[in-house]
Amino acid sequence: EYGTAHPDASDVEGVVVVGYDPAINKWLALQWAQQHTIWLVGGGKENNESYAETAIRELNEETGYSTFDEQIQLGGPIISHY
Repeated sequence: EYGTAHPDASDVEGVVVVGYDPAINKWLALQWAQQHTIWLVGGGKENNESYAETAIRELNEETGYSTFDEQIQLGGPIISHY
């Protein structure tokens, strides 16, 4: 059920990656075909990672991409409640 907190839930600091390739004018998104769902790359910080390091790790883990030309912070951290 949406909106109901689980008894053992915790807050997690993390990032959301908004990827864009100007050479082909395309945005990066993940698609889960079974649920017809599309979402952005993202995840929680691990150990003493910076937000930039978290973004790079999550991008690589979820897409296989490991190189990019530029990284720009667009806002503050994302706080998720799990």
